[in-house]
Amino acid sequence: MSEYYEVVSADAEHLALEGCTCPICTGDVLVTGSDEASLDPSAGGTFNGKPIWTPEQVAAHLNRTGGGFADGYRDTANVGRQNNIGDDNSVITFGFFNTQQQLFDNGYVYRNASGQLAGLSEYFNFAAFSDAQRAATREVMQAWDDVAAVSFREVGADEADMNFGNLASAPTTQAYARIPTAALDATLGGQVREIGGDSWISASQASNFQLDEGGYGMQTLLHEAGHSLGLSHPGGYNAAPGVSITYAANAEYAQDTRAYSVMSYFQGNVIAGVRHFDFNISTTVYSAVPLIHDIAAIQAIYGADTTTRTDDTVYGFNSTAGRDSYDFAKTPAPVMAIWDAGGVDTLDASGYATEQLIDLTAGSLSSIGGVTYDTAPSFEQVNANRAAAGFAPVARATYDANMTALQGNAFVGRLTDNVGIAYGVTIENAKGGSGVDTMIGNDVANILEGGAGADKLSGRAGDDKLLGGEGDDQLFGDAGADRLEGGAGADRLNGGDGLDLMIGGAGADLFVGEITATKVVGKIGAVSVDMVADFEAGLDKLDLSGIDANALVDGDQAFSFIRSANPKNAGELALRSFGNVNAAESVLGFDIDGVDGASPYAGQVTVLLGNVDGGEPDFALVLFGTRSVALDDLLL
Repeated sequence: MSEYYEVVSADAEHLALEGCTCPICTGDVLVTGSDEASLDPSAGGTFNGKPIWTPEQVAAHLNRTGGGFADGYRDTANVGRQNNIGDDNSVITFGFFNTQQQLFDNGYVYRNASGQLAGLSEYFNFAAFSDAQRAATREVMQAWDDVAAVSFREVGADEADMNFGNLASAPTTQAYARIPTAALDATLGGQVREIGGDSWISASQASNFQLDEGGYGMQTLLHEAGHSLGLSHPGGYNAAPGVSITYAANAEYAQDTRAYSVMSYFQGNVIAGVRHFDFNISTTVYSAVPLIHDIAAIQAIYGADTTTRTDDTVYGFNSTAGRDSYDFAKTPAPVMAIWDAGGVDTLDASGYATEQLIDLTAGSLSSIGGVTYDTAPSFEQVNANRAAAGFAPVARATYDANMTALQGNAFVGRLTDNVGIAYGVTIENAKGGSGVDTMIGNDVANILEGGAGADKLSGRAGDDKLLGGEGDDQLFGDAGADRLEGGAGADRLNGGDGLDLMIGGAGADLFVGEITATKVVGKIGAVSVDMVADFEAGLDKLDLSGIDANALVDGDQAFSFIRSANPKNAGELALRSFGNVNAAESVLGFDIDGVDGASPYAGQVTVLLGNVDGGEPDFALVLFGTRSVALDDLLL
């Protein structure tokens, strides 16, 4: 059968609170849980009564027809169309119908079984794309080009694999496209096989002309081009007049939302905790680039583009990515996913004041951007923004209701699950904003900068550098030889596994000591080692309360100080002082500053040694520039 897709209504005017018609507010879906961050790691489980699928399951399902332009993909019977002008499979061409004659020449008029000429409905209802639509389509095709290992080239309509046109009058239709499959032969006849891959947009729908980043018109073009390249809807649904389609009834798996795929019909907020609402323009925003599941699916068909942005690239503020979707100054309410093929890259969210979740894990969804009550635009500014984007004014009562809700609950203003990092992508660095940010690294060496606010930074694997900035921050180095700098504020620093350096900065800081799997072997045995560069006795604290001082007895024991140079019994804690770093290294028998030759740390060195199981010490805290530590400086 023909793969024929219609969308009968757009929800581009979706308002956050007052007048909300989302499935949650109208009772379409009974929410049994909430999500912030990707559901993908929970594959095999369920959420909101739906199974959570793996990315591989989703990718195969999105191309379940086997359609596409790659000759021989899956099997030749499923290849709907060859390149019209003889290009090899590395090039797919697209174009725009300009005249009705071009439709006549390209399969929209054909001879039926009686030998008479017959025309498809598009032939009789044709209108050409505007200049703005053509520019937006080129942007959309570039977005697909960025992620797939094929190139897209614009040619004339008579030569193109994919063509775009308007339906002059289609008040009950949003848009549709036909997936290029051999099944079109059986339905419409072999002579019209070439219509597979063409997209048709209703000129009757004002939302189809919302062609700025975040606009529904961009989402429509991207969605239909996805069909033209071989992607189906995530579920077996297809809109038509009189057909009701809901997440509760029609989604086949939990991630069938526009947080994961532009091919979905369902806004992300069918999962509680997901918001893609822009207070600056008082409307729902949409992606103009493929999202994480779209990228996985299109790359399963055509391969991954390994040439896209291989230099050091900044996404977000101060962007160097060369795409408006990746520039938060141009697209202040982003919904997007990053595909990047190399370099040392940065995700910069420094311009926002909202609470943010920034996760650099491949396949993750981050929550970046939005407004607070203090940064939200005025009623007049909102309507000026709407007018510039082609929207009707929002009512004063609606604006006031939304602002009241925002004042009472800061979450209302946040954008959540709106920035993805595609599978196979490594982003090394991230910058937070002035709000309370949670930042999560990946398995390479990351630099995470919290900025202002009481931030929580976690490096995970790799030799990371965590910079808390202003505010009372929590820094967790996790695995690797990490450098933690708290900055101003009362910070909590925990190096985690590995030989870590902790620098508290201004304020009363808490340094956490631990026994970890990584050991340094020296003259005193194999010990876990962490270093503190600026411990200030009487102000900062050393937290050993997480260590059971005596592992040989039941219960959680506290340490006791001894006068001996080395603690030899479980539960003992000893201090050793040295005139300088070199003297300490000579006695301990291992490198404590990570530097060959002269140490950057001048002055006295104090080493706190602890034993939890008898024999040799188990851990050491090295305090640079510290003369002494009192019992009151410790949390035991």
